[in-house]
Amino acid sequence: MLRYILIFGEAMNLGALLRLFFCILIFGAYLYIHVEKQNQLTELRLEIPALMKEVRIIKEENTRLHYEVEQFESPANLMKLLEKPEYAYLKHPYHKDIIILERAQEASDNNDNDILSTLLQEGAFYQ
Repeated sequence: MLRYILIFGEAMNLGALLRLFFCILIFGAYLYIHVEKQNQLTELRLEIPALMKEVRIIKEENTRLHYEVEQFESPANLMKLLEKPEYAYLKHPYHKDIIILERAQEASDNNDNDILSTLLQEGAFYQ
């Protein structure tokens, strides 16, 4: 008598009812997981504008700092610094002490990949 339950006026097997309950439970768990993933995705999408603003601020700061470095390293500024007493010991290099290296791309274009041999030929290493 416990094996049959009346649903909608008909007798239903208890095993079929358990299977139906299990399917509904699995479907509910699937829906819960799907909604949770959608919530996580929405949270990430809401963070994007704040992160974009932060990246823009960092880029602007980087540009400003790059400009400051360029201004500091400008020849006119370096000549002004040379006049200060703390930099009085600095002198212009002799022409023989100046070494000009080719860029890597230019060196590869000239089939001269051995920078060490170039330095040795220029007399860059003192003994």
